[in-house]
Amino acid sequence: MGVIVPLSILLPIFFAILKWRYLTAEAKIILWYLLVSAVINFVATIIGKFFHMNNLPLVHILTVLEIIILSAFYKKLLSKKAKPIFYVLLPLVFALLCIANAIFLQSIFTYCSYTRSIAAIIIMIFAINYFVRHFFVLLRRIYAFYLFQFYNCSK
Repeated sequence: MGVIVPLSILLPIFFAILKWRYLTAEAKIILWYLLVSAVINFVATIIGKFFHMNNLPLVHILTVLEIIILSAFYKKLLSKKAKPIFYVLLPLVFALLCIANAIFLQSIFTYCSYTRSIAAIIIMIFAINYFVRHFFVLLRRIYAFYLFQFYNCSK
């Protein structure tokens, strides 16, 4: 399991690279996220297993890169409905927070639980924002459909 699970990320990367020109802009951003995660995981495994060194500084780097890439993804996904300054400013503020956390609270050689928790909350807020926006769009379409059906049936 220690080999199969980390290598499972190669399958979507392989197919995404094969179908690169057919990918949407959002899917290309997710591909970059998968590539960054795979490279950092690979380097962390090499550092930990072969050099027997602490690889937790890579988790600090991955945390910042996750928010930057996923902010770009949600900015692109919600480009017509969202305020783009929010998706540009948030990763910058989060990166500064991560630097402050590494300097003052948690060393880069310990797990960055504070910033990982904040990153998870930010990603959840992005996802909830997306689903709420699309839920109301879907609700309006259903309402319009049934209103149209009711109007046609009443003739």
